[in-house]
Amino acid sequence: MFGDIITYEEDENYFVTHRIIAKDDNKLITKGDRNNEVDTEILNSQILGKVVYHSLFWGFFIRKYLKFVFIGFTVLVIIINLLRKNKREDDECNEERIEERKEEVEDRIIK
Repeated sequence: MFGDIITYEEDENYFVTHRIIAKDDNKLITKGDRNNEVDTEILNSQILGKVVYHSLFWGFFIRKYLKFVFIGFTVLVIIINLLRKNKREDDECNEERIEERKEEVEDRIIK
């Protein structure tokens, strides 16, 4: 129990996630990892949940690299759309050429 990270409701619709540092009878004392002072005592009934897993790597990754992933994804989408637009234009030009060639062939056959 000591050292567990829990989420509790401090006030109505105000939730806090801090680490348990002490227990006194039916009350718990918590403190945020980056806080200098301890929180007010809470009751066991205020606890809503316990953190069972956290990863420092993913937080670091998201803060450091997610913006680059987002920018890369955006650039990729733009490039794909430009290539699709060029292909459609090429297809339209090819269709026009095919129609012209058909007309030329038909004119030759008729003559």
